[in-house]
Amino acid sequence: MKKVLSFTFFSLVCFVSGVLYADNASGMPDWSVPVQTGSFDENGIGKISFAFSDSGGTKTGPGGSATYSFNIPKGNFVSIDVEADDSATVSVPAANVCVSSCWDASQKKIVPGQEISGFVDMDGISGDTIPVTITYSNAGGPYSLSFTVSVERINPNISTVNISTPSKLILSQDDGTPFDGNDWVKNRSRDGKLREANPISVTSGNALTFVPTFVGFEETAPVKVKATFSVPGKTVFEQVKNYSTIASGFQISAPVDAGNIDYFDNSLTVVWSVLYEDDEESNKWISAGASSHEIYFTRAAPQTALRQETLFWIACSGAVCGKTTDEAITDAVWSKFSTGTGPANLTRKDGTPMTYWGVLASGGAGGRGYFTCEELIAFSDGRCGAWARLFSNALSLHCIENNDFGVRSVNHEDEEIMIVNYTFEGQETERYSYALYPSEEEYLNMAIPSAVDEIGIPGQNNLNPKSVFSDHALVSALGRVFDPSYGLVWSNVSQWEAGSVAGFVSLYYSDEISIPDEDPRPGCRLKNPNGGEIQIFD
Repeated sequence: MKKVLSFTFFSLVCFVSGVLYADNASGMPDWSVPVQTGSFDENGIGKISFAFSDSGGTKTGPGGSATYSFNIPKGNFVSIDVEADDSATVSVPAANVCVSSCWDASQKKIVPGQEISGFVDMDGISGDTIPVTITYSNAGGPYSLSFTVSVERINPNISTVNISTPSKLILSQDDGTPFDGNDWVKNRSRDGKLREANPISVTSGNALTFVPTFVGFEETAPVKVKATFSVPGKTVFEQVKNYSTIASGFQISAPVDAGNIDYFDNSLTVVWSVLYEDDEESNKWISAGASSHEIYFTRAAPQTALRQETLFWIACSGAVCGKTTDEAITDAVWSKFSTGTGPANLTRKDGTPMTYWGVLASGGAGGRGYFTCEELIAFSDGRCGAWARLFSNALSLHCIENNDFGVRSVNHEDEEIMIVNYTFEGQETERYSYALYPSEEEYLNMAIPSAVDEIGIPGQNNLNPKSVFSDHALVSALGRVFDPSYGLVWSNVSQWEAGSVAGFVSLYYSDEISIPDEDPRPGCRLKNPNGGEIQIFD
C-alpha cells in the first residue's frame, strides 16, 4: 500500500560487511534519481536530506522528506540498503551520490559544504518502522549509518459528490448553458471563481442521497466511510457505511419539510472520514475533507420548463424561504420586484442589474427586443413581456396559478398607449390634435396643442423608460393584477388603466399638426377619464 513516509529516526555509526557497490562505467559512483540537498561542515559532521517518494519518483503528501545528522569519520558514500518489515516491499535505486568533487581523498572526509542527497523509493504498511542503512567505504572498510522510517498513510480526499432524489432538477447558468458534471467537485471553478457545487433544485419533503468518490486511497481501501451532515435548522448527524457499499450513497431524511421553500447557499455541509482496518481497534478515523452543497427547494414540482439559476434564486431565496401558502409566497416573490410603491430594481443572482427597456431591449448595442424570460435573464434587459413572464415563471415554480396577458387600446388598429407621465398643453381642437413630440419652438410659443413627455414612472433599473407602446404585459394572480415592469400592483385592469395610461397616440401622421419645413408627426389625445378604452388579449 502506498504511503507518505515521515521520520522517527536515530543515527548510528557501525561496521557492516558485504556491501554491494554500484559504479558507473567511469568507475565513479552513480545516483539514478533526482536529488535534494544536504551539507557537511569541515569536520564531516553534517545533514543529509532524503525525500521518500512513490514509484513515479514524485513526492507525496506532507512529511515527504527528513533531515538528520551523522558523523562521517572517513570513507566514501557508496550505497543505500533498505530493509522492510514483514509484508512491506522495498524498491532500492542504485545509490552513489558522492563523486570526486565532494570527497577529499587526502583528508579522507567529505569536502566541507558539499552535498550528499537523494531519493529512496519505498512501499510499506501503515505503522511500519522501516530500518534504512546508508553505507560508505574507504580502504579501511565500509561504514554505515542506520536510521528508521515510520510509515504513515496518504490521507484520502473527497473528490466528487452527486446527489440523487426523484425530484432533482439540473439547473442552467443564466446564459442557458447547463451546469454539467458532478454536483460537487473539489476545487472546481467557473468564470475564474471557485464554485465547487453545481446548484440543483429539489422538491421539499424529499430525502436526499449523497454518493461520494475519493482520491488518495491506499491500494487497500478503508473498511468504513463516515458522513457527518450539518443541515441548516437541524441537528448534526452521522451515518457510517462499509466502503464496499458507498456506491449506494448516504441517505438523509428530507432536509426541508414538505410544502416549504428554502435555499441552501452552500450551507448544507458534509464532513467525510474514513477508517482503515488496522485502525479499527483504536477507532482512528482519518479526515477526508468536506463538501458543501447549493440546493433550491421548491414547494412542489415546478410547472415551468425553465431552468436558469436566477429564476430559482428569485423564487426560492430571501423573503420567500419558509413560506407555504399561495398568498405568502406570492407576496414574498413580489417583494423581489416591488418596494410597494415602485420597482425594487431586481438583479440576477450574480448581482447584475436587470433593466426594463434598457439599451439592448431598445435595439441598441447589438441588442434586440428581448421578449422572453430566458432572454431577460441572459442579457439582463427586456421589454414588458419578458418581465411579466419572469414573475409568472417564478410563481409557477411553486405551482401558484397565474396568467400573463396583454392589454392594448380598444382601437389598437389606430392607436398606441401612452404611459404616464405626460402634460397636455393647450386646447384639443379635434381627435389627435396634440403634437406628441413638439419642437422647442412649438413648446415655447404654444403654436399648437402639445403633449410633453415628463419624467415618467420608473421601471426596473430605469428611471425614465420608453412610454409609448402598442400594448403592455401584466400578470394576474390571486385576484390581483401585477405590473412587474414598474413594480406596481392593481386590483384589476380598470384600476391599472386609471393609474397608468395618460393618453393614446395615433398610428397615422397628421398634416394638421405639422409646421413648415418639418415632416408631419403623429398626433395624440387625452384618455377618457371614465376609462373603458383598454382591452385584454392573450
